[in-house]
Amino acid sequence: SMVRKHFDQEGNARYAAIVAAPMINHDGDVIGMVEATRDITRRIQAEAELQLTEVKLQQFMEMAPVAAYVKNAQGQYLEANPAACQLYGLAKKELVGKTDLEILPRETAESFRASDNVVHKTRSQLSIDGTRELNGRRVFLSTIKFPVLDAEGKVTAVCGISRDVTALKEAELALTRTRDYLQNVLDNSPLLVITTDLDGRVVSFNPRAQESLGYTLDEVIGRPASSLYQNP
Repeated sequence: SMVRKHFDQEGNARYAAIVAAPMINHDGDVIGMVEATRDITRRIQAEAELQLTEVKLQQFMEMAPVAAYVKNAQGQYLEANPAACQLYGLAKKELVGKTDLEILPRETAESFRASDNVVHKTRSQLSIDGTRELNGRRVFLSTIKFPVLDAEGKVTAVCGISRDVTALKEAELALTRTRDYLQNVLDNSPLLVITTDLDGRVVSFNPRAQESLGYTLDEVIGRPASSLYQNP
């Protein structure tokens, strides 16, 4: 058997699968040839498109700045990109073929497996945010997991994309603490403190200001600060 490439009248490439067998008489002599030809152009084109898609997918996996990975139904890693390896602190060969329980702290592994099971059961996307122990430190992960379905709708694998947002969460926490500290200073200041936006409208009005001017907070928020004072 063989595959032969040829061109049609319009110059388009065509592919044919050729199967040939000899015709042998009673004496064992070859007296002819039987040949069957089948046009497999669409199959060849589909295989080429699939190969191109796989190349693009592999390029995405390699270049993605976030951790991306694929696990089979048994929870074994089938694929992990460089960002995932860096997040886990493991080489790709140490990830592929292993389950979470084999490579991660138990608490983290059980959490990952539980979310995988949800995706398997619901056959739908799942978003998870939380702190996990990875590579010897606590990190805050923002993760999206989704199923890979076959032609019959059966889940064959789970894909995950995880982003380490620890620095962002730490910055948000620091901002919250600073805001709470400043609010505490305003609330307990013996001085009258009023802040306004660029249009001169009141955005904060501390307890001392309420006491001195006789307005409640609800009465002044959003009002022009100039309206709080009487002209002499």
